[in-house]
Amino acid sequence: ENTRKRRVGLVMGGKEEEEASRKKPVTIRTALQVAISEHSVGKHDVAERIYLDIIGQHPKHADALHLLGLVHYQRGDPETAISFIERALHTNSSTENFHNSLGECMRAAGRSTEALSHFQQALTLKQDFFLASFNLGLTYQQMNDWNLAMSHYREITATAETFGTALEAAEGMGLNAEVLMEARVRECDLVQSSDDLFQAKECWERGAQDWPSNHLIQNELGSLYLSLGELDEAMAHFQTALGLGMPLAEFNLAVVLELQGRTEEAESHFQTMLQDTLAQGLPTRHILVRMATVLPRVIPPRGEMERIRNRFSEKLDALISTAHQYPTENSEPLDLGFSTGFHLAFHGVNNKLIKSRLHRVYLQFCPPLAHGVFISEDHIIMQSQLAVASPTVAAPVDQNRFLESGDVADDFDDAGHDSTITPPVPSPVHNPPGPVQRPIRVGWVSRFFYRHVVGYLSQGIIAELPRPKYHVVVFRIDSSDASNDDVSAHIERHADDFIVVPPTLNICADLIRRQELDILIYPEVGLEPVAYFLSFARLAPVQAVWWGHADTTGVPSLDYFVSSNIEVAQAEQHYSESLVRFNGLGVFLYRPEASTSDPTVVRAQIRQQLNLPHNAHFYLCPQALFKFHPDFDNMLVEILSKDRLAYFLLLDGKDKHAWSKQLVQRIQEKMEIGRNGKGAKIYEDRVLFYTVSQEEDMNSLYQASDVVLDTYPVGGIMPSLQAMAVGAPVVTLPSELLGGRFTYGLYKRMGILECVAKDPKDYVSIALKFAYNKQERDRLSATILARNHMLFHDEGAIDQWDKFLEDKSLRPHHQDRSTSPSPGTPGSGTTPRK
Repeated sequence: ENTRKRRVGLVMGGKEEEEASRKKPVTIRTALQVAISEHSVGKHDVAERIYLDIIGQHPKHADALHLLGLVHYQRGDPETAISFIERALHTNSSTENFHNSLGECMRAAGRSTEALSHFQQALTLKQDFFLASFNLGLTYQQMNDWNLAMSHYREITATAETFGTALEAAEGMGLNAEVLMEARVRECDLVQSSDDLFQAKECWERGAQDWPSNHLIQNELGSLYLSLGELDEAMAHFQTALGLGMPLAEFNLAVVLELQGRTEEAESHFQTMLQDTLAQGLPTRHILVRMATVLPRVIPPRGEMERIRNRFSEKLDALISTAHQYPTENSEPLDLGFSTGFHLAFHGVNNKLIKSRLHRVYLQFCPPLAHGVFISEDHIIMQSQLAVASPTVAAPVDQNRFLESGDVADDFDDAGHDSTITPPVPSPVHNPPGPVQRPIRVGWVSRFFYRHVVGYLSQGIIAELPRPKYHVVVFRIDSSDASNDDVSAHIERHADDFIVVPPTLNICADLIRRQELDILIYPEVGLEPVAYFLSFARLAPVQAVWWGHADTTGVPSLDYFVSSNIEVAQAEQHYSESLVRFNGLGVFLYRPEASTSDPTVVRAQIRQQLNLPHNAHFYLCPQALFKFHPDFDNMLVEILSKDRLAYFLLLDGKDKHAWSKQLVQRIQEKMEIGRNGKGAKIYEDRVLFYTVSQEEDMNSLYQASDVVLDTYPVGGIMPSLQAMAVGAPVVTLPSELLGGRFTYGLYKRMGILECVAKDPKDYVSIALKFAYNKQERDRLSATILARNHMLFHDEGAIDQWDKFLEDKSLRPHHQDRSTSPSPGTPGSGTTPRK
């Protein structure tokens, strides 16, 4: 646990700093020195008796009154302490230490305004009294005035930088070295809390230079690098912190290893953390949950993938069946690094049951998730940026709510919902039937309302929904990577209300509820933890998720999954939500910006940079590395074996070097090369990673490539859309899952299907055809350019959303899953809004 959350302000004595002389009990001076000696070693009862004896003889003895007050303060009784220190000040009001101590006692008692006045008086009496300045910072931080708090911490750290070393600074400034270190830590904490990560990085690095052996600073610096995505640097600092004796760094190391795809090493560190936590008698369930949900970042070979999924399910079942043995958590779980099951979506398998189990594990761990109302801790400082924090222990859960061991699988209804946990549903506030009384209030909530696939997909719908029929409220979850770009500005300009909400569930849920929405839309659930856990609560009468992350959520409080008629006939089986099929993809897209780069020049640059032959065939696969499935390897290997001029260009994203190595190794193993070394180089040097610095450069890269390949069984929409916008053919093989059918959906919209393969063999054949036949490639490119206008500004998508929102805002979801008639039919009691 972060010890800074328990830290109090600091106080000093008066004459207690003088060395005790030889004992002479007959004098007040000697008696005071004896009391100070006992006080300093924690013998508060002995010290208290002597202080009381002195005060009995000299009721106005300022030092004895002051020190007796400190005894009560250290016992946790600041109010009694205040009465004695005020008496000391009444006798001697010009001693800065007395004002500082009284201020700290008042701060501890919650009397912040009075505390400020005494710290300020202490500084008036002694301008370089840095201890009082530090306590002023603590008080302002407690009052949530972080700018003033930071100004006092910075005054201390800036002064310290004028000395040679931190220890010299502490001595020269009259401070305990720990106070000086704490001022630096708090300054860095506040800078990082303002989301200025690069300034925070400089701050933590200065702290590490001054206090290289401080495990807290090393751990925090590791967490900062983790936030920046610099995993190697994060690991180095976590390893240092662990070596310096910080157990929490073990957990954070496991998190980094998991992010790097080093699954077995991550599990080993989680196991060590679990054993250490058990030995200390601390709560372990959060560690068990993390251990159960470790997933590889690069999909392993199929047999290994199936083993991992089975183990994942078994561990979830074990957590569910043993939940009654553990206390529940009543505070927000965001700091625990829990998985949203994101990588499950790319396994090419139906995730309905496994995602429903994952939801149940989290809801058992933290029941308040069902309401979105959590216990708020009155932290003096901003929440630290550790990768994980220990959970708060709460009262045991009701054991009767959960299953006995062995009865896990039977506890889900036909929709995949957990039938033992039913979140409360508030009374509907939807519009009554008949004439429109007010606009339909629609909310959109996500962290990604900027130049991100979710922002691109959402901006047109938000802008084009008909007004005043709809009142659209956009909630952007604040984050350090959120940029104020053209997409963000477009959404903010067209939303009727644009509300930036902090990444805390309590506040998010409260702000959304206050808007009294008729329907709440999550454009994605599963890309990040805030929206995922927020979706557990019923914040509007009707709640729906869109396909920004094309996988079911397993969350019962999400009523509908808004999808498309490109889904297969049996797609309902894939979702815990009720499936809604739009006619088309349901997106109102704007045409991407045109590139100013010459594709011929780009092609030449790639050849030169990667040292490729002039007649090389470029097969561009612009999808994220975690989408490369073992089944897709077979097609890549077949293309490489049949086209000796083939070079695969994969995008090398930031800090994915470890993923790249794992992927190439998996492909090489699939080719069965390297056993005798023969031919190994032929394949290894033809799977290449290329970095694109700017988004607009991707357009030229699509044009410079001979063939663009969509991954299988899960692809993506934005790379295919960008490629088609410049006329680049994309080869695709639709799968059974929505995530593998987007490129097919774009082609279907344009009425072009010659790049849509029927099976893996056909996929390879199509790719080879367009790689070798430039005339055919140019012909298809011209056809795509002539028809790609159909992909943009689709008014039909707005009509689809209009019908859906109007219909669902008229009837709460619980009617949809019953035998109740639809709106407008006899006996329904409602009529559709005109």
